[in-house]
Amino acid sequence: MIIFNSEIDINLIWFCSISLFIITYIIIRAMPKYLSSIFGECVANNKTSKFHEPMIRGIGIIFPIILVLSSIIWGSIFSEFEILIIFLSTLIGFWDDKYFLKQKQKLFLFLFLGFVWSLYQVNLKNNDINFFIELIAYNFIFVFIVLFFNQIDGINGLATSTFLICILFVILTGVNLILLMPLIMTVLAYFVINMGGKIGIQGDAGSFFMGSFIAILLVKTIDWDKSGIIFFILGPIIFDICATTIIRVCFKVDLTIGHRNNLYQKLVSRYQSHIKVTFTFAITQILFGYFLLKLLQIESSYLLYSILLLFSSMFMLLFCFTAYLIHKEKILK
Repeated sequence: MIIFNSEIDINLIWFCSISLFIITYIIIRAMPKYLSSIFGECVANNKTSKFHEPMIRGIGIIFPIILVLSSIIWGSIFSEFEILIIFLSTLIGFWDDKYFLKQKQKLFLFLFLGFVWSLYQVNLKNNDINFFIELIAYNFIFVFIVLFFNQIDGINGLATSTFLICILFVILTGVNLILLMPLIMTVLAYFVINMGGKIGIQGDAGSFFMGSFIAILLVKTIDWDKSGIIFFILGPIIFDICATTIIRVCFKVDLTIGHRNNLYQKLVSRYQSHIKVTFTFAITQILFGYFLLKLLQIESSYLLYSILLLFSSMFMLLFCFTAYLIHKEKILK
């Protein structure tokens, strides 16, 4: 049910969004003192790259709540089913933050959610080979992006800045996301607090929310014949993660074991600054996004993917070489 229609005053949305920023900021800062029993606990682990005192974990549960409330009041670009998928993804993360889930359990749950969402995306009346290709492709996009955001969540502000820049990219393509402004301001309030550390982290609840949200948003707003560009919007950090994974596979390292071998983790460990690393990757992602906006103007899909293939090959070789040197402890020890 939508309380207000699409003719709602935009100024009112902005007013409510700014108010939410302030309210969210106050609530999050009060959580460790008054609401800690609701959340899980985060200690320094193999993803944080920097020691910290125990903090509350699972703050990201507030994001889908704001999404649902804003969709009820003003409406949303997402369907009710898509919001349900995002909400369920977040609940899986929150349960993991509070009670712990095994990696295989989480993977199975997201493969299932991805499959259900993929069925929603494809044309069920289409029985040719394209049906199966699209089904597999949508499932891969969903699961990959969810796991991607979960992987980069150990550095303060990195997942959140990546999330916000992805939204900015979509806006610059011409999509009106004013109905999502309450959520954006809520995430921004968390980002401000998270960059300072010591309060708490969004946990898997937040990273799974952001991953499922961005996966669905990008699929909705980018033409299918250019959908390959979705992964490049997450650059350059996506090359870092893929390259590190390839090197670990080549050296037969168990991928289920946590590690600090990604370049962004090593940089935080070396310079002891989450802010500098997050800012550097954010600026680089913005440059990637600008380049991709130019590529989207190319009408020929063949030319578009040819440029992307050349572009990605160069970066993958660079990051694979860097990941190899890190694995061999030749740099950033």
